[in-house]
Amino acid sequence: MESVYPVWFLRFVAHLEEQSRVVRETVHDFEWVHTLVGVFGNLTFFVGSIFFFWDSWQNAGVWLFVIGSLAMLIGAVGAALSRWERRLLRRRLERERVAGQGGSRSRLSSW
Repeated sequence: MESVYPVWFLRFVAHLEEQSRVVRETVHDFEWVHTLVGVFGNLTFFVGSIFFFWDSWQNAGVWLFVIGSLAMLIGAVGAALSRWERRLLRRRLERERVAGQGGSRSRLSSW
């Protein structure tokens, strides 16, 4: 049976699925990066806050404040996505394990 979609579209979808897999694996492999970005954001935010004490440093303080806020946001979103993806993986593995045991959940708790 021939597909109703053009070949280029199917190749594009396959490419997107591969890229999505690569991004997911990278997010998991480099989870420490989210923490590092968050710490950088906190430090920048803190230094920017201190710069507000002096009038001559307020402009730099504003920029450090904004950069720090953005870094904290990126770190938090990355960590949340990593946790969400891990939870989805855990659920999928649990479903596969239950399906492999004939659908009986009682076997999971018996040891």
